[in-house]
Amino acid sequence: MPIIAYRAKQSSETAGTGTLVLSPAASNARSFQAAFGAATRRIQYCIQWSTGFEIGYGDFDGGSPGSLTRATILASSNAGGLVSLPAGTKDVFCVVDPAAREVIAISGTANLALADLGNTVVFSGAAAATLNLPAVTTVAQGAGWLVLNLGSAALTLDPNASEIINGQASIALPPGMTANILRSGAGWVAGIFGHGRLIGEYVQVAGANLPPFCVWPNGQNLSRSSYATLFAAIGTTYGAGDGATSFGTPDVRGRALFGLDNLGGVAASRITSGVSGINAAALGNAGGDQRIGTHGHAASQAAHNHGLTDPGHQHWSGVNNGGGGDYYGASAPANRTNNASARYSLIGGLTSDTSHLTSFSPTGITIANATPAITVNDFAGGASANMPPALICSVALFAGA
Repeated sequence: MPIIAYRAKQSSETAGTGTLVLSPAASNARSFQAAFGAATRRIQYCIQWSTGFEIGYGDFDGGSPGSLTRATILASSNAGGLVSLPAGTKDVFCVVDPAAREVIAISGTANLALADLGNTVVFSGAAAATLNLPAVTTVAQGAGWLVLNLGSAALTLDPNASEIINGQASIALPPGMTANILRSGAGWVAGIFGHGRLIGEYVQVAGANLPPFCVWPNGQNLSRSSYATLFAAIGTTYGAGDGATSFGTPDVRGRALFGLDNLGGVAASRITSGVSGINAAALGNAGGDQRIGTHGHAASQAAHNHGLTDPGHQHWSGVNNGGGGDYYGASAPANRTNNASARYSLIGGLTSDTSHLTSFSPTGITIANATPAITVNDFAGGASANMPPALICSVALFAGA
C-alpha cells in the first residue's frame, strides 16, 4: 500500500534515556530522511515495544539512517515521563500532525533552529523583538513555521544575512497577527493573516471611531517599517511617500469605491477615461465631481422687425354755417344731416359753407424694431453629474497594526 506522506518508520536497538541511534528503514517503510529531508528537524515521534511506549517531540538529525534526540515527552508508559528504554528492538514512528504542533514560547528576540521546523512559535513580549530565521538553503522547500504574535509589540521576522522574506530584508508581524513562514525558492514567503480580515481590506463601519488594527484611508503617508505588512500588500500604488521610509494610503474621503475595470485581465469598459475621465483599468486612479458637468444652454432669436402701418387718408372736421351741429369723421355718410339746412357729402362735400372745414392728410404710420439675436448661456464647473441616493459611513483600512 502507498506510504502516507510525512509518515516514517525505522527501528532502534538503543537502550536507556539517551539519543536513539536509528536502524535503516525496512523495504516497505519510509525512512525519516525520505520524509523530512537531510536537515535537522524537530518531529513528533512514537517509540513502541512489547511492554511500553513513549510519545513526544525530538530532533531528527537528517542522517541516513540517522539519530533521534528526545526533547519533550507528551505521554509514556512511565507515567508520562522519560522512559529508560529496554534492550532489544524498538519500533520508532514519526508523523507530522498539524493539529499537534509543538509550541515554542518566546517573549523577546530569539533564533529559530532547524529543529523547530514545522512547529508553532508564540511571541508574548511587551517590547519590540526580532525572530531570526536560519539560512534558507538549509531548509527544505515548503518547510517552515507558524508564528503567532500574541504580545503587545511588533515582532520583526528577519532572514539570515542578505536573504529576503516577501521580497524585503525583513517584515514586521503586528500584535494579533499570524505568519505562516515557508521557504520558496531562494527566499522566504510569509502569509500574514489574523482577525478574520486581509491586510489592505476596506472596512465599512457605522460609527465614527477607527476600528482596531486599522488606519484611516485619507491619503496619509505611513511608515514602511511600522506598517510593513500593509506596505507589502499595497506598495506605492497610492503614493510613494518620501520615497524611502514612508508610503501613501488611498484617499476615499467622500468617494465611492468601484471595481477595477479589468479585473482578471479582461476589460469590461464600463468606466473609461474617454467618458468619465477616469482610467478605471489602473488601480488607484480617481476622479469625478459632485457638481454638474460643464455645458451651456442657448436660446437664440434671429433679428426681425415689428411693423404697425396706418395708410394715408383725409380726416375732416367741420361746423355748418347754420350752427345746428358738427360732425367729425374720415368721411361723411351719404344723406347724413346734422340739421335742416346742412348736408355732408361723402368726400368733404358740404351743401352750405365750407369755409369752416379743416382737412388733415397724415401720411402712413410705421413702427419698426430691429431686434438682435438673443443667446442665454448657463455654465457649470464640474466633471460629473452622477450622484445617486447615498448614505455616509466611516471607511477604514485594515493594516493589522
